[in-house]
Amino acid sequence: MRPGAGSPTRMATVVALALALLAACSGGGSGEGDVSVTFRIEPRPPVVGSARLELRLIDPAGGPIPGAGVQVEANMNHAGMQPTFSTLEESAPGLYAGPLEFTMGGDWFLLVVARLDDGREIERRLDVPGVRSE
Repeated sequence: MRPGAGSPTRMATVVALALALLAACSGGGSGEGDVSVTFRIEPRPPVVGSARLELRLIDPAGGPIPGAGVQVEANMNHAGMQPTFSTLEESAPGLYAGPLEFTMGGDWFLLVVARLDDGREIERRLDVPGVRSE
């Protein structure tokens, strides 16, 4: 055996690399790499106050993903602001819509969690820059 070949540091490095390779090959823990998410906010551009969010869940073949439960948390890009929350309802196969509240002008992001009917949970961060305060 070579000197240092079985050292704890080297073994930890090998284990860490193996775990990273396993995660890369599996596409992540939630299997979400095969689901596309698109969205639209009305009014455009978004302004402070009430808005309507439409979100589409799309499978790898380009088809809709129906039957999901979709929750949204809207946050400003800077700390100190209270997030707002929304539950989206399916209005057509794979299309989810609902109200969204922007409480201040500036850059926002949406944290979307979609629980698919096959048990997978998809998480996405969607950027909403430049909400106007009019």
